[in-house]
Amino acid sequence: MNPRTDFWTFSNSLWRYESVKAAALSLQDEQGFDVNLAFWCVWLAMNGRAPGRALEPAAMFSKAWAKDVTGPLRRARRALKTPPDGLDPKACAALRRQAMEAELDAERLQQEYLEALAKDAVPAGASSRKVATLSLAAAAEAQRMEGDFAAFLDAVFRVAESV
Repeated sequence: MNPRTDFWTFSNSLWRYESVKAAALSLQDEQGFDVNLAFWCVWLAMNGRAPGRALEPAAMFSKAWAKDVTGPLRRARRALKTPPDGLDPKACAALRRQAMEAELDAERLQQEYLEALAKDAVPAGASSRKVATLSLAAAAEAQRMEGDFAAFLDAVFRVAESV
């Protein structure tokens, strides 16, 4: 895998691996940590950079974006998976596809914002794994939450090393 691609391409290249997808969804659904922010920290680290002063705005934007935009779209998409009685299942399926497209558009916009913040990233003086670990811990702290990123990092770096 070539981390020196744009952020969207990088994260999508990882997402296609079931081990990464499962670890990322666990991070999102069980710990409430924004997956795009997690991928951003790894993308920077694999490019020899640490977030530096970009971390705080990235963490705050991601938290607000998840609360106000991607979270509601995701909940709507998931709710439409099993339509309520009395509604046309085909119409609900069509609406679900639209919600999924809107959710992906919102994810892409978030990633474009995070990629723009990368201009403030600083050179990292440690291994990619260590920098990613420290960056994720700092992002969690900035959002006043705890996070266990080991499974996510194991999955991502296992894929990165095998490609």
